[in-house]
Amino acid sequence: MTIREFDSGGSLMGAGKRRLALEKKDLGELCDRLRVELECDRIAFKEISKEFAELKEPFE
Repeated sequence: MTIREFDSGGSLMGAGKRRLALEKKDLGELCDRLRVELECDRIAFKEISKEFAELKEPFE
């Protein structure tokens, strides 16, 4: 909680709830970004695995 939140006429409880809501929003956005990055990594891994398998075929 910042001093501004306390001085703006809100109660300590109200300021805490606002901060918690912001933290939840930030965590939600972070989780969304991590999901996207993980999916991109999965796709890249599949592509690399496929390319590796194609390179390996002539040597088998």
